[in-house]
Amino acid sequence: MRRAAHDLAIDPATFADIEPVFALVGACVRHMRSQNIDQWDEAYPSLATIKTDVAAGTAFVARRGEAVVGVIALDSASETG
Repeated sequence: MRRAAHDLAIDPATFADIEPVFALVGACVRHMRSQNIDQWDEAYPSLATIKTDVAAGTAFVARRGEAVVGVIALDSASETG
């Protein structure tokens, strides 16, 4: 199920996407911290969280060509804490 808008495609994430997604999340955490936004940190979202989302089929990646440039997890679970 691929949806494309111009040169951006949205695909279900695969296990091959886990490392690029984790690297992207890390870059986002660093940027948010530089802006004094503490929504995410070094503990969340974790590599285990990303693996769980991929395994559950709830993680989707945005790609430009073969590069992962975005990620979203869609599920109905509520996080607490």
